[in-house]
Amino acid sequence: LLATGMVIDNAIVVGEALLRVRECADPAERAAALRRAVRGVSMAIVVSTLTTIALFLPMVVMGNAGIRVVMMAIGEPITWSLLGSLVVALVLVPMAFPRLYPRGLATKGKRRGHARWLIATERFYGRMLAWFLLRPVMGVLLVSAVVVPGVAGWVLLPEKPVGEEEDDRILDWSARVRGNPGSQEVAAAFATWQRELAPHYSRLGIVSVIADYQLDGGRLRIHLVPIDPLRRHENVVEEDILSFLSPQLVVALDKQIERASSQAVKLPDEEKQKKEKEDKAKEEKDKGDKDKAASAAKPGEKANEKPGKGGAGKSDKGKRKNQQAFGWEGRLAFRLIAADEQAIDDAWVKLRAVLSNTEGVVNPGPTLGDPPREIELAMSGDAEERGWRADQLSGQVTRFGGTRQITTMPDGWGLRVGPLERTPRTLDRLLGVEVRDNNGNPDRLENLVRKGEAATQTDIRRRDGLSQRDYWITVEPEEKARLRDALPDLLAKADVAPGTQIALSWWEQRAKEDDTAWKLAFVLAASIIFLLMGVLYESVLAPLALMTTVPLVFVAVHAVFKAIGLPIDAMVNLGSFLLIGIVINHGVVLIDRISGSVPMHRLQRADRRTALLAVAAASRRRFSPVVLTSLVTIAGALPMAFGHGRLAGAVISGLGASLAIGMACALLFTLLVVPLVYRWLAAFRTFVLRLAKACLG
Repeated sequence: LLATGMVIDNAIVVGEALLRVRECADPAERAAALRRAVRGVSMAIVVSTLTTIALFLPMVVMGNAGIRVVMMAIGEPITWSLLGSLVVALVLVPMAFPRLYPRGLATKGKRRGHARWLIATERFYGRMLAWFLLRPVMGVLLVSAVVVPGVAGWVLLPEKPVGEEEDDRILDWSARVRGNPGSQEVAAAFATWQRELAPHYSRLGIVSVIADYQLDGGRLRIHLVPIDPLRRHENVVEEDILSFLSPQLVVALDKQIERASSQAVKLPDEEKQKKEKEDKAKEEKDKGDKDKAASAAKPGEKANEKPGKGGAGKSDKGKRKNQQAFGWEGRLAFRLIAADEQAIDDAWVKLRAVLSNTEGVVNPGPTLGDPPREIELAMSGDAEERGWRADQLSGQVTRFGGTRQITTMPDGWGLRVGPLERTPRTLDRLLGVEVRDNNGNPDRLENLVRKGEAATQTDIRRRDGLSQRDYWITVEPEEKARLRDALPDLLAKADVAPGTQIALSWWEQRAKEDDTAWKLAFVLAASIIFLLMGVLYESVLAPLALMTTVPLVFVAVHAVFKAIGLPIDAMVNLGSFLLIGIVINHGVVLIDRISGSVPMHRLQRADRRTALLAVAAASRRRFSPVVLTSLVTIAGALPMAFGHGRLAGAVISGLGASLAIGMACALLFTLLVVPLVYRWLAAFRTFVLRLAKACLG
């Protein structure tokens, strides 16, 4: 879609220039006039094409391979389409124009072919721009009126966090292939499920169904609308879908098998066992409530918290904030590093007390509980005396005990190790596994090991001689960046033992690195484009006049999203990045005509009024292509903005909305700000030259 829009943009620029060629009786004279018209816009088209291609070069700095692959996948078709657009715009359009429109736009001084509203708007724009160019104070006021609202909204308005309505609700079901079917039979079975789901899309809120299958298994992914209109939970929708999906002869969903197993005939004493479990769970719950009340006044755990400060004693308002912040946008994960496990536990108790009274913290994290206990099997002394080794037992149990391990290969495929049986693995079944010693003598595992129960710390890891454990807290999304940077200060405030360290979790570090990489990509893209235009135009200040629109459009897009209450997600940032190339494409058309008609050194001569009027006239000549190309891009982005499409699971409506809003703002900035900035940079150039001459002379 983006590539097609850019190709059409270049064709519009050439076509609009050809429409201005007057009718000529002599074919040779007419051909020469058409060549001059194409030559007048060819530089702008070449520069805009090269700058857009250069936009994707900084993607090599992205550390996130997923983002890099997506961006390069977007950039590849755009690059080839833009290279093809040079042929379309500079060769095919001039060849087809004389045959499709032989009379041209202007005949005997009368303009033809354009819409009247566009001609009238073009004349009004030229007169208005000339008025502001001739009055510097009014020009400053105009630029301020256009720029200040966007900057104020970007700085002052709060940003809406990405809430639950943007979550990717998906039912991901695995399927089991039965027998030895062929690929056509498996495909037909999955196609049957998709046909059965098709009539129920609107009723169940299904967005799309994706079937992913091989000869030995498969998956059925059902994407749901972000928010169910009937407020149904995903489990309710899941049960409804399973009720009319029919098991196939060659494929069955694991959910269908589980459902059939749960509906099987119950054993005679099952109801009794169920009642005993419920009574035991109730007793444990009552005991837990008493223990919780008794431990409420422990050191580091305050019984009464101040409202609005976070912690255990939150007000209703704090609870609502907790619900709103629950999610990845309000979750801050970090790790504590110390010499041993006890030092980490002591540091967490003290740090949690500090976090409970920290502004912006909604939930200071889980309390310190007893470590989990697990059953462990240790080799008996008698087995060791007989020559058995622990690694020998472990390898045989893994091989023959029904354990299935899946390892991801470098090419992305999963390597399955071990039997593929799906019989439930119980402790009794494990102890009954038959193993063999070095001489091939068989024995049962239960005769070689002893069973025990021990506390385990599965979340404690040892690295570089230190222990570390991950923790998480829930914070207000707008305070997340501040609290993330303040973690070392909060740890110091907690007065923990010397040597205790705090660091961001792997995901937080990755998110921070991605954010830095995005900013670096923005800066590198703008720098590469600026240098490229500087070389092609042999000027530093002329490209700078155009580059001023890039930060203005970025700020304006974020300000509009904040004003209308839309979240700024990854798709919005992607759209803002793509806007760099699109905005510059449309601005190059304008600045190419201005710099070609009125170079900067002519603006400060004695006949400055004539030069300023020439700037207005040159801008007027490019009014139509700038407006038409902007409208084409906006029209192409609107279906995306109001649609429900997804890219890698993320809703792309933010991408379309950012492109549409950004192009509307860029149209205003390009037509009003760029000519005025061009005039101011010319004055600045003259001032610097006079100052240098005075200092050197």
